[in-house]
Amino acid sequence: MKNSNSISQIPHRISQIVIFFFLSVSVLFAKVNERPKLVVAITIDQFPYEYLEKFRPYFGKGGFNLLLKNGANFTNATYKHSINETGPGHASIYSGCYGNKNGIVMNDWFDRKLHRRVNCAEDTSIKNFHSSRIGRSPKNNLAYTVGDMLRLSNNFQSKVIGISMKDRGAIFPAGKFANAAYWIEDSMFTSSNYYMQSLPDWVEKFNARKNIDSYFGKNWNKLLVEKEYKTLCDIDDAKYESDEDGLGLSFPHIIHGKEKTPKTKTYYEAFFTSPFCNDVLLQFAKEAIEQEQLGKRNVTDMLCVSFSANDYVGHNYGPNSQEVMDITVRTDRLLEEFFKYLDKIIGLKNCVITLTADHGVAPIPDYLKSRFTNIEAGKITPKEIRQLSERFLNNTFGTFSDTTHWIDFVVHHNIYISEKACKSKSISVEQAAKVIQDSLLQMKEIVDVFRADELKSGSRQTPFTSKLKNSFFEKRSGDVFFVMKPYYLEDRGSNTTHGAPYNYDAHVPVLFYGKGVMKMESNEDCAPIDIAATLSSLLGIEFPPMSEGRVLEVRSKK
Repeated sequence: MKNSNSISQIPHRISQIVIFFFLSVSVLFAKVNERPKLVVAITIDQFPYEYLEKFRPYFGKGGFNLLLKNGANFTNATYKHSINETGPGHASIYSGCYGNKNGIVMNDWFDRKLHRRVNCAEDTSIKNFHSSRIGRSPKNNLAYTVGDMLRLSNNFQSKVIGISMKDRGAIFPAGKFANAAYWIEDSMFTSSNYYMQSLPDWVEKFNARKNIDSYFGKNWNKLLVEKEYKTLCDIDDAKYESDEDGLGLSFPHIIHGKEKTPKTKTYYEAFFTSPFCNDVLLQFAKEAIEQEQLGKRNVTDMLCVSFSANDYVGHNYGPNSQEVMDITVRTDRLLEEFFKYLDKIIGLKNCVITLTADHGVAPIPDYLKSRFTNIEAGKITPKEIRQLSERFLNNTFGTFSDTTHWIDFVVHHNIYISEKACKSKSISVEQAAKVIQDSLLQMKEIVDVFRADELKSGSRQTPFTSKLKNSFFEKRSGDVFFVMKPYYLEDRGSNTTHGAPYNYDAHVPVLFYGKGVMKMESNEDCAPIDIAATLSSLLGIEFPPMSEGRVLEVRSKK
């Protein structure tokens, strides 16, 4: 005979199960609703943290200040790798790891098998649209990104799109599973057949409007009154600034590249070195949001936008120039316009915004020397390093009777030694590297030199070891690595550059704003690679597989 008490309890238990089910569904629904509709991941190319403080008096209320005053601001974020460049920066931010894991150790490197220089985003198996250049894809990046994890979390329902003037600035943040990455080649936005079979109609229509060509002959004038620039900046027509792109040394800069028509490479280079390039990029970003319905569906979408013109301006005119101040203030106005647009069509309360930079920049050495004639600052070219290395090795091991050279290539503080040359002299690459190391350490411009075998074994520890190891990937890195003294630069043809392990290249903004983010400011030691784990945590998704960053405390307690 069945227990009557047990039978009488059945309806009660059923009701408990039903209530539990609906509560679970409600909690799940609430958690889904807590997720933002759109993640906007902003990277500004060549933007040291100092700019946020230096130019803040000239910012409006709704651009940088929206994030600084109402979001989470990490004032002490620095890259912990040694080669601070566009490729490594963009590849590390959203993967959460450095080049020692993701393989993007430089913008380009020497490929020993192909025996040529290789771009970090190139892929010879891929075709770009409307282009004869080598294809572009995320193939060389061995790591996955936040966007990849977002797509993977919901059976690829989320859309992830990367946009930049530079291919690597669009490709690496968006990741391997991205729906699209778009960048500019001359007069149009393009992509590659890694992502799609052909450009979407809306992209073709955008290009047909010839937005880039429409700026031909336009003046880049100062946004602020003259006295504001004189307070913070160098003189307008400093002789050590560059007119490489045909813009002239002083305002107003006429955007024509000293050409009579826009259909020229020199015009496009001039356009890229102006704030108008950022204007067109934002127009395209808005078009992508509307045409792809980003943030207007039942899942979280992600838009990665990298503003590259700031980098071009910085290389030509330097961080102390009036041009850099002007494009920075204009970027603030552009962000304010963008945020108002997002608030109108999606609602900022439904968005999460991150903002960072891929690297900073060094002052122009001649700018420093114009103030202090005895200051230690200057440049040395890869060609000079190569010639010196050849001479050191010739003096030690002898010359060659044929066209053989000791050095295959020098790029981004990496020296690639010829295995063929070493074999012909019956010595090891390590022996040749030791000679170069000992010799380069005698140079006034160089503070430290490492061999690849030292980085692999960890046998030598200096203040630079950790950062150098994070920028070392055996299959792509050189055999010898040299570190210049502060304010000495590897001369790559521009007035100033970046790529050193020092704070002026490594210290960048890390800002969070939006849904689920509290208002706070922290000076704790952190890094841009922490963005990947933090953003993943906010979205409730798995961290990228190689991510080694940590979750920053930005989540609102409400």
